[in-house]
Amino acid sequence: EKYSRPVQHFVTEADVIVVGAGGAGLTAALNAYEGGASVILLEKSGVIGGNHIAAQSGLNAAESSLQAGAEGTDKASFKEVQMNNDLVREELVDALVENSGPMADWVASKGVEFTVNERNPLNLQATAGGTTTITIVTALKNALDQTDIKLYTDTRATELIQDQSGRVTGVKAEARDGSEVSF
Repeated sequence: EKYSRPVQHFVTEADVIVVGAGGAGLTAALNAYEGGASVILLEKSGVIGGNHIAAQSGLNAAESSLQAGAEGTDKASFKEVQMNNDLVREELVDALVENSGPMADWVASKGVEFTVNERNPLNLQATAGGTTTITIVTALKNALDQTDIKLYTDTRATELIQDQSGRVTGVKAEARDGSEVSF
């Protein structure tokens, strides 16, 4: 066929297998790799970015080095903004607030230049490229390209593989040709 894709060939063994190549998955894969792990990254669609690319408002953070000296960028202010309804899970907000500054600094270390939003100093905007989120995904993909992380697109995770004790030891996935692959 004119538009057929080549058959996928897979490396199936790694220390860490990450399912999903959105913002969180790209970050998890790069952090595992930076920690010394071999990594396989699976993405069900043909492109990376996931839901992350749909966000348009920038990157929210508190107490990043990027925000040093900006008023209203403390963790207490950020938590107050995030505790905005009765359905909010405070433990998740606390995790976001505590890790947002180091996360923003880490993303900046991958080549994203940010400016603090003057109207909302808890919000960081990319200074170049498209939307902040697309700029972040592009920078993370560029960082990924500098590693030996194996990225497989069009590869949908279908099942976790567990040993007899229930510990997850792998992932079953469906390749673009419909075949099953165990990682």
